Amino acid sequence: MNAPLPNDPRSLLHLPRTELLIDGAWRAASDGGTFETLDPSTAERIADVAHATSVDVDRAVCAARVALTAGPWARMPGRERGRLMHRLADALERESERFVALEAIDAGKPLAATRRQDIPAAIDCLAYYAGWA
Repeated sequence: MNAPLPNDPRSLLHLPRTELLIDGAWRAASDGGTFETLDPSTAERIADVAHATSVDVDRAVCAARVALTAGPWARMPGRERGRLMHRLADALERESERFVALEAIDAGKPLAATRRQDIPAAIDCLAYYAGWA
């Protein structure tokens, strides 16, 4: 996780999707709206992302409730849920430098801070809760 970043961490960024992920499908906001997200340290544009409306939020909450109570996750044994959460933690760790760059740019934080605190904390949190699954 301590490999040096390139001079321009933006070279690590690749945002293939900027739509909303609702019920397992990528979709534009219901009204087509987007907003520009900026690097607060430079005011440079990072990306234009879908701007969820209350209709989109209601759809997402409904889909999440169904998934949690009636979807595969609800029927999955705890051991399997834990295994999947560990896989997610491992994937985040494998791609940590991309997430370090994205978080540093999105939050306007120093790379060292996101590398030392934010991303390891996210990995540790996933691994911790995987143990409770």
